[in-house]
Amino acid sequence: MTTERTESTNELSAGEATYRKLRALMLSGRFAQGDRLAELELSEELRVSRTPVREALRRLQADGLVRPSGRGVVLASLPAAHVGHSYRLRASLESLAARLSAERQAAGHIAPSEIVALRGTASAMEEATRALDLPEMTRSNLELHRAIATLSGNPLLEEALGRLWDRIAVSSLSNLHDAQWAREALVQHGQLLDAIAAGTPDAADEIAGRHVMCAARVYERHTSQSDD
Repeated sequence: MTTERTESTNELSAGEATYRKLRALMLSGRFAQGDRLAELELSEELRVSRTPVREALRRLQADGLVRPSGRGVVLASLPAAHVGHSYRLRASLESLAARLSAERQAAGHIAPSEIVALRGTASAMEEATRALDLPEMTRSNLELHRAIATLSGNPLLEEALGRLWDRIAVSSLSNLHDAQWAREALVQHGQLLDAIAAGTPDAADEIAGRHVMCAARVYERHTSQSDD
């Protein structure tokens, strides 16, 4: 009985670890949209059995990051129009997250160490941008936005944004390949963090919404160019 329970716990741990690894790979641009993800190949690459890979792919399908195709799954992507709708919704939600974070900062509910951590993440993205390290740029960018959502103090807002970020990230990975936009994003991140640190909700709200809609325009430009 004890052995069975231990094996079950280990399998669950392997499934969670595999899910996180695959999710991180997808959001870093490791796979292209439409790539077929085979259980056997993934299990060999990640050095795990096929069972945790199968479970991870089921969870990723529920997240909307992969979709069924034949006998396997492929990396999902949203139609361009849906990505546009997602960006507009994200702009509203991120504006709210930034506003709430600034309000909590003004009320003294955010520890100085949390602001320092935000700036550290922004610095990590800046270093990755200079090094042209796309996986680290993607990781630190998402980490920064997630941290601001967490500081908002609203777990439902954080959860809603989490699903949007994942869907948009897979469909618009090309954004961070745009050197001009990557540099502009760093500037806007700095402005946003300054507004939150200063406890100015109106400024934080405006900067966050503008930042997301700038990203949406970059995506639209890339999409129109690829269609030409």
